[in-house]
Amino acid sequence: MTSKPTPSMPLPSIPLTSLLSLTSSIDSLHVPSSGLDKSMKLLGYTCSLLSNILHIEGVGCPPDLPKGLQSVGDEMSIARYATRLCTGIPSTINALRTNSWAWGDLDVEKEIDDEERGVYPYTNKAPHAVDLVEKSLPWSMAFYYPLEHLAYAGWNMKGLIWDSSSTGKGGNRDEGRWWKANTISAVSCWAWLWYIVGDIVVQAERIYRIGAILKKLEGAQSKESVRVKLLSAMRTHKVMLAREVLFLLPGVHWSRLDWAENPWMKKWQVDMLMWMEAVVGWGNEIAIKYGY
Repeated sequence: MTSKPTPSMPLPSIPLTSLLSLTSSIDSLHVPSSGLDKSMKLLGYTCSLLSNILHIEGVGCPPDLPKGLQSVGDEMSIARYATRLCTGIPSTINALRTNSWAWGDLDVEKEIDDEERGVYPYTNKAPHAVDLVEKSLPWSMAFYYPLEHLAYAGWNMKGLIWDSSSTGKGGNRDEGRWWKANTISAVSCWAWLWYIVGDIVVQAERIYRIGAILKKLEGAQSKESVRVKLLSAMRTHKVMLAREVLFLLPGVHWSRLDWAENPWMKKWQVDMLMWMEAVVGWGNEIAIKYGY
């Protein structure tokens, strides 16, 4: 007598909508991390910058203080890497799905005189080319975060990634050159540099367009509420532009494949620019939160 075969259990299928819903939920769960990241960045680069200053000859301080400050700065940097393991990819997927990183239209064309309404720069929308640049920004982060996570893993798990084309004598893997996490980090920064340059284009165009509209509405008392709204938007975009400009040179520095072995910029220069960006970003976060 033959026994009936046991039916195999079908593997559960997870619909794409459920995965997208999950990433959206994770993203909303970690929304406060944006402010936390800015605070950690400010603390970290403040410590690193102070360490550089105290290393200057003739500055009297306890001999271990500069080293201790740099250690705190390095720990803050690694902590931010670890935090982004939970926030980076979900926020990017959510942005791609909902277009939540886009600034949207200005909604001011109705305030412009009939003969110039809809004529650039007196328009609600950016030019098509700039719009495409803005839509590409989440895609840059879709490349950046996985590579950054891989570099982070490589720094912490030595030998995780190995370049098989670089074995040692006799093909001994232990004598070979392990793929450097620094190299993977540099490649990730190509995507970050794409974001920086793209956002500079987006912010500069928006500042130009808002400035032109403000000039057009100048002196019209009936348009004062619109002008106040546009002035507030102008301040926001100037802050965003300033941050990206401060990011630009460090972005180029870290995008070089040999950034660790043959640095393009001195450490204090990178720390100074990143500290300035951290001050601007953190100050803007406080201004938004408390309505300054």
